[in-house]
Amino acid sequence: MKALFKKPLAVILAALLLLTAFPFAASAAVAAEQVVASSGTTGDCTWTLDDEGTLVISGNGEMGQYTYGEFNIPSPWGKSIKKVIINEGITKIARYAFYKSTELESVSIPHSITSIEAYAFEDCNKLTSVTIPDSVTSIKYAAFRNCTALTSITIPDSVTSIEAYAFSGCTGLESITIPDSVTSIDSSAFYNTAWYNNQPDGIIYIDKFAYSYKGEMPENTSIEIKDGTKVIADSAFSGCTALTGITIPDSVTSIGSWAFTGCTDLTGITIPESVTSIGEGAFRDCSGLTGITIPDSVTIIEDYTFEDCTGLNGITIPNSVTSIGSWAFSGCTGLKEVTIPDSVTSIGEFAFEDCTGLTSITIPDSVTSIEYEAFSGCTGLTSVTIPDSVT
Repeated sequence: MKALFKKPLAVILAALLLLTAFPFAASAAVAAEQVVASSGTTGDCTWTLDDEGTLVISGNGEMGQYTYGEFNIPSPWGKSIKKVIINEGITKIARYAFYKSTELESVSIPHSITSIEAYAFEDCNKLTSVTIPDSVTSIKYAAFRNCTALTSITIPDSVTSIEAYAFSGCTGLESITIPDSVTSIDSSAFYNTAWYNNQPDGIIYIDKFAYSYKGEMPENTSIEIKDGTKVIADSAFSGCTALTGITIPDSVTSIGSWAFTGCTDLTGITIPESVTSIGEGAFRDCSGLTGITIPDSVTIIEDYTFEDCTGLNGITIPNSVTSIGSWAFSGCTGLKEVTIPDSVTSIGEFAFEDCTGLTSITIPDSVTSIEYEAFSGCTGLTSVTIPDSVT
């Protein structure tokens, strides 16, 4: 009797198990079907993703821009892509386009692409090689950061700027060649690559660039940039508080943005006539700097160039300068007198803000615009004459 009772009960239990399992199996099948193939739009373009993880982006114009963090707008194709084909007609690889796509192994970039935007391939740690076409002019902030499988990269002659952290953390990247077309490169662009980590302490050079200073700088250091160097990279000596002097050869044509910012013990510097551009913030917070002569080869004093140079008591602005940027001399409390040459046409906002030691200023007839609060906080300034040319 017990045996007869157990058999029907076993059958009923088995049936119940099948019925309860079915919804989970069905939903898993639907989920799989949704993941393996999808499509949509991105900016001016369209995209399709097949069941093998190949993403194809087509159209004319720019991809959509994506964000992470507080305003999270992730790329719509997810993180499981293995291969990317970008068809001719797309002009930019969007910000965060393939961010943290940890399965991505290869990407095909067409000759219509002109810019690889910030974070585009960051943390794609299976990406082994990238061919950048000769249509690309800029590689933006952290574009390839932490692509640890990258072992080589060819930067074409079309590229003019490589921004901060562009290839930093690419620990497999052993060699770097920078073409002559590049005029701007940040000192963090190749930080913590195999190439960087193998460099000895001291000044690091990449081709024509004085790229950065590696290691701890000894106290009271005075350095000499080697002859033949053309560019001092962005942020090259930023924060080198032990730097007291620097000799720049007349082969140098450009001093990058933030190149010497925070070099608080730098007391003097001679900029040769060969220099035609000084980047924004180049000498910001160089509080020990007492005087500087800008050569007449320079046409623009960029934003923040001498901001918070509190020891600066004299500055010679040549007749070649046409524009004084925003915050250019803001916080230069030791500055007592400034002569603005009659080549200058515009003075940017907050340009001389909080220059409390400034007692007089002559604004020439060439100036047509003085921006918002250009002389605000100049408590020692007792009189200002605005010429009729200012509109």
